[in-house]
Amino acid sequence: MADIADKRRKDFRDFRSVSVISIDPKILFVDGTKARVDNTYTMRFVRRNGSVIAENDVGESYILECSVADSEWRIRENNDYIYRR
Repeated sequence: MADIADKRRKDFRDFRSVSVISIDPKILFVDGTKARVDNTYTMRFVRRNGSVIAENDVGESYILECSVADSEWRIRENNDYIYRR
């Protein structure tokens, strides 16, 4: 988690703003201990120089696990950029 957070902080320094325009998560499977969620999202990135990057209808999936210790759901695996429409 710390590695991911550090990388994201570095990545986002290049942008003036990042906006999540839409998300559309769908639960495909859940059994109380594991789950799979597919999501489609649209984001808009504005670079410091004003140029804009639009990522429209990007597909990703999550594998989640529920912790026995505290019953909290945690991301076990995230596969991003599965597709772009």
